[in-house]
Amino acid sequence: MERIYSIFDYFKEAFQINRSNKNVYRPQFMFIGIRLLMLIGMGIWVYSWIDKININTFTGEDALYFVIPYIITLVLILIAYGIISVILESGLYNMYKKAILLGKCEKTDFSEGVRKYFFKFFLGKIIIFLAWVVISPIYLITGVITLSLGFTLVPLLVDIFLTMWKISLVMNDSKLFDGFKDSFKFAKLNLLPLSILQIIHWAFVKGISSSGSVGNFSNVGNTFNYRTNTGDFPIPFKDINIDREQFVNIILKITKIVIAVLIPVITIAALAAALVKMLFEVFFSLVLFIAYTNKFIPSEIKMVEEVQNNVV
Repeated sequence: MERIYSIFDYFKEAFQINRSNKNVYRPQFMFIGIRLLMLIGMGIWVYSWIDKININTFTGEDALYFVIPYIITLVLILIAYGIISVILESGLYNMYKKAILLGKCEKTDFSEGVRKYFFKFFLGKIIIFLAWVVISPIYLITGVITLSLGFTLVPLLVDIFLTMWKISLVMNDSKLFDGFKDSFKFAKLNLLPLSILQIIHWAFVKGISSSGSVGNFSNVGNTFNYRTNTGDFPIPFKDINIDREQFVNIILKITKIVIAVLIPVITIAALAAALVKMLFEVFFSLVLFIAYTNKFIPSEIKMVEEVQNNVV
């Protein structure tokens, strides 16, 4: 139980380090700004794409040439977003390392981290992605057999055993696969406290990411029930004489209006969620660094070991 209780000591230590190292938030603010610009750009891109659609867009000979450039653009945007995310993470992890070891971090630590760890982080993420592709059939079968419990349990277990690979890589300046091995070893030795820490991390950080995703669809079923009970479900444009092209144009205009309204709404909601998530993400990252450094050994035992080592 002492190992579990030590988590609360790590929370206190992380809070103090966080207060005295505000530099870690500067790269995060820049990343949030870039992400919002990309979100707005994608909204404008979708709006302009719909603006060029007509009834013959997907039926004519040029349909393939119309769709492919937009698909390529979307893929390039997603790749750019992934690269920027890795840049941010590799720089921040070096700042966390300096904050833990030296008690403070500098702005230059970010660029140093990008130079030292970007390619290792990028390659590691690719390996993890490919591993997920390989085990995805097993993951799906497990989820179905366990009545969807596996869909939550398997990702949680993977996260637990891969929690420390980047931290190990940064703290030890080790090779990529040494970081993976060290992460598995650390998880096996500290499975219970690390699991509790990851569950807390999921509840706060990933809960914020998914909040509001359900939306207000609870009344949809009631609406359909009402319509069904009346026995007269209305068909749109039932009594209106309108040809196919006019109907498509009306739908496209309505879609453009909806997108124009949603762009600022989604941007504001994404900004609020990103700021809250940033605070929790920095805090829990520092906690993980502290946990890795202390290996969940209670402070009293750690002090005794240090005294014994000094005596020897």
